[in-house]
Amino acid sequence: MDTVTLIAIYIVTTMIYQSIGFGISRAVDYQFPTAGLLVFLVLYLGAFYLAWPTAVRIFERLWGDRPLRGEDEAAAAARLDRHRARQPAAKQNA
Repeated sequence: MDTVTLIAIYIVTTMIYQSIGFGISRAVDYQFPTAGLLVFLVLYLGAFYLAWPTAVRIFERLWGDRPLRGEDEAAAAARLDRHRARQPAAKQNA
């Protein structure tokens, strides 16, 4: 289920980035018609590149401490320790 959730988040994130890129390329195309296609292509490909790390971060926040599929106890403990080490000290004490 964790894989399906991550892919679903990636698809939604990609759609959001694509919409933003399309809006920007339409605005550029309105002002500079010769640059519109280039801007669209750059933003189109950039959306796929940026959506994956964003989806992974969103997934990690949503999934929390639940074990991942195929993960043994040692791997889960290491992942949670790494996750807790990245949190600010104020959140750890609360």
